[in-house]
Amino acid sequence: MTPIRIKPIRLTNLLLNQDNPRFDPVTHQREALDSVVSTKVLRDKARYLAQDIIEAGVNPAELIIVAAAIDNKHKVLEGNRRVAVLKLLANPEIFKDKHKAFTKQMKKLSNEFRKAPIKTIQCVIITDESAANRWIKLKHTGENKGRGTVTWDAQQVARFDSRVADKSSVGLQAIDFVKGFADSALLAKIKHVSITNLERLLTDKNIQTVLGVTIEDGLLRTDLLREEVKKGLHKVVSDIAEKKLKVKDIYTKEDRKEYIEDFKPKVDIPDNKKKAENVWSLSQGEPQKPTKQKSKQKPEPLSTDRTAIIPQRCVLTIKPPKINKIYTELKYLNVDEFTNAGGVLFRVFLEMSVDVFIDKHGIPKVRKKDGRPLSLREKLNNVEKYMQSSGMATKPELKAVRIMAQTRDSIYSVDTFNDYVHNRHFSPDSKELKTIWDNIQVFFEKLWSNV
Repeated sequence: MTPIRIKPIRLTNLLLNQDNPRFDPVTHQREALDSVVSTKVLRDKARYLAQDIIEAGVNPAELIIVAAAIDNKHKVLEGNRRVAVLKLLANPEIFKDKHKAFTKQMKKLSNEFRKAPIKTIQCVIITDESAANRWIKLKHTGENKGRGTVTWDAQQVARFDSRVADKSSVGLQAIDFVKGFADSALLAKIKHVSITNLERLLTDKNIQTVLGVTIEDGLLRTDLLREEVKKGLHKVVSDIAEKKLKVKDIYTKEDRKEYIEDFKPKVDIPDNKKKAENVWSLSQGEPQKPTKQKSKQKPEPLSTDRTAIIPQRCVLTIKPPKINKIYTELKYLNVDEFTNAGGVLFRVFLEMSVDVFIDKHGIPKVRKKDGRPLSLREKLNNVEKYMQSSGMATKPELKAVRIMAQTRDSIYSVDTFNDYVHNRHFSPDSKELKTIWDNIQVFFEKLWSNV
């Protein structure tokens, strides 16, 4: 083994390597220094390194490697950028005629640096340069089957940050939560889950609404029972782990909307009526008993406080493209501003949904006596009876639709819906539209789950 020594060496006695493999060989120290800041990208990197050195000092985990002294001067074999930046902090105007903006930035940093200047650096002296080259190459060429530095993946970085800051990333909180009930197949793949992709989803407000979670003070929280909230999170983590979901699939808000639309009710979507005793964070676990102190959280807003007719938590699986687009528009159209458009779309969505169900189950679409097409009122009446008799829905679940089909003056009536389209003297009310949806949502859920 080549003997080494560790000792502090004055900055003025360190020479930059003129054969630094990062750059073409040069013949003078000034040229070697200039190589470190020759481009805008390199100057930015040098500036960030300078800021870090001022804030925290030179990294003690990576000592500068130097050759044996010649005339009391040591050539730097490893750590040339750090040494170069220290020299620039000590003399920030060396390139003032060449890199004016950079010089101005370095002068400001130099003023801070001089409050606690670094004049000596702890260095490793290796007398045999060929031996030093082995370690230098190992450092800069990756893992080398484990001989070099094994880099952390995104999850490992997140775990380190959580231990340092005592707070996990929301992605890591979701992964750890899912690990608590994942099967062996998912556990084997979960370590490869992209934290970036997962957090891209979890920080989307629409996704949060469907999954039944929120982010507060960096913690993933929910007011649902554990058995409910795990449904959607299991789906999301599994899709990423199994490579079913890539960044291109969820890059934009629209992409994420399309992704969440494929979630299956009851299987992937939590029942938002099944509440826990209190709001709880996924990293701390669901409380078994209610806390003694009263919750300071704001009361949950009324459903009609939303801006769209269809709430985000309602997810229907609709295969016909046009109907699915109308359904999506009803989830994102601000009905408070575009009330007439919302009323007309709601009416269209209702009849198209009913028509698809009628075609699927072979329910008559024309009158037996005269062969004329049935009205929407008659279609609804027939569908309601069919769903109840076949056990697809209960009588209480179909009450709102029954009122819609059998009355004429209610806000639920088909006549009212027809007036939204045809009566120029009658305008819909946004709050009423939302209330109507809330009362017949279960009808649409039962209908589309049986198409």
